[in-house]
Amino acid sequence: MITVQVGQCGNQIGEKFFETLVADCFDQVNLSQKHLEKAGNHLSLSDFKKLNSNYVSESMERFFTQDEAATTAAEKYSARSVLIDMESKVINKLLKRKSNENAKIDWSFRETNSYSQKKGSGNNW
Repeated sequence: MITVQVGQCGNQIGEKFFETLVADCFDQVNLSQKHLEKAGNHLSLSDFKKLNSNYVSESMERFFTQDEAATTAAEKYSARSVLIDMESKVINKLLKRKSNENAKIDWSFRETNSYSQKKGSGNNW
């Protein structure tokens, strides 16, 4: 699956989408048996972790590609997205983004998957 993010709003929503996806995948792992029982779910904790593990791997494979040439010890993923904007300001910000310190994985947007004009189009009516 590939997301196509167009314009300032589309690119900012796309960034939040990928941040939410990563948080959803890796914050779910920390659920305890108590939380499962409160939710009325009768799965055992081991069954839940197995299902969650499948969800995490399928989500990461579907929305990210893993960079084989990662230079850090942390796993490095690239979002499967195309960034398009008339102005380069928002795209440059997304390409230079730093992962949240609390994030379980490091991910980024690929520069080769972005397109913007050299000059902005502001105030062109």
